[in-house]
Amino acid sequence: MKKFCGTCGAQLELSKRYCGECGQVNPFFVQSFSILADQAHDIEKLRAEKERIERELQEKEKEQEEFLRQEEIRRRAEEEERMRIEAIAREQLRLEQEERRKAEAQLKEEIHHVKQEAERHKQVTLQIVNEVREEIQHLEEENKRLKKELEELAHKNAQVKNFAAPAPPPPVVELPDTPAHTHTKITPERENTLPPPPQTKQAGPATHLKPFLIALPAILILAAWLYYHLKNLGLNEQVKNHSAQLAMNAPGAAAPDTLGPVTPASPTVKENRKETPKTDIPATTNTTEPFRLTGERVAQDVVGKKISGCDITIRSIEEVRSVSPPVLIEQLSSGTVKYKCTLRVAQGDNSYVASPYLYYTPAGKFLKIDGTNCE
Repeated sequence: MKKFCGTCGAQLELSKRYCGECGQVNPFFVQSFSILADQAHDIEKLRAEKERIERELQEKEKEQEEFLRQEEIRRRAEEEERMRIEAIAREQLRLEQEERRKAEAQLKEEIHHVKQEAERHKQVTLQIVNEVREEIQHLEEENKRLKKELEELAHKNAQVKNFAAPAPPPPVVELPDTPAHTHTKITPERENTLPPPPQTKQAGPATHLKPFLIALPAILILAAWLYYHLKNLGLNEQVKNHSAQLAMNAPGAAAPDTLGPVTPASPTVKENRKETPKTDIPATTNTTEPFRLTGERVAQDVVGKKISGCDITIRSIEEVRSVSPPVLIEQLSSGTVKYKCTLRVAQGDNSYVASPYLYYTPAGKFLKIDGTNCE
């Protein structure tokens, strides 16, 4: 049965160890069919092949070692870069958490302060309402008392009118005219028949009091009307002043609408009444109107300041592209005024949009900037 080489396809001889065409090992070689011959050539050939293979093996080993060294260097560089990026990310996260904690603490403090102010203004408002209610109740009681006194005075006035009514006029006696030149002698008999001469009525004290007593009710009513309007005007003015004071001092909260117009039951006269002391409530917050902040002023004040949210520092006013109109956020209890605006900053090829909080004194002096919010 013929055998062929698997490499070149030539016919193999069972007695030869190698293929005669390509030199590959004959897998069908049988020792029994071999004929002993000189193997020096084959040994030399095998030695040369062995040296070549060893050289190739050494080269491959060197290349493999270089490859492994470079892979180790690349792996170490990647590991160091990854660790550096993670460290930067952790630092940024720590800074953001610290800024957030500071902002939350400041916000909680402001909320607590606003709650305390609102509670204090509520107590003051309730005190004012109670005082006004007591004043109104006292006025109503005073009006009832004065109304009763007016009724008594009117009753006495009516009695005085009845007592001082005028008496009927005396009868008039007409005498006959006598000539001026005639002298009539009156005899005793005729003197008894003549009527008595008319007597002149003397004015008593009741005659002088009559006009005053008639005008007394009108005088009392006029005095009561004047007192009612003056008292009502002063009380309403005081209530308006306190309401306006509370509305300005309590941010986000209005004074309770529990006071209506003060209208006593009826116009009366105030007599021998002690004035109730009124306590003026001092203003506890600074109600001075803050200065007006402009965009040009903001652009000048932020030069040289750091925007922590974007990690940039504004070096010159030319980097500030635009500034939105500043908005007044609040005025703190210390008097510091807090504003907010939107800045567009350009540095090189990068553009940033920040919405910082700006703090000023009431006189307009710049204090600090909070630039954590930035894109």
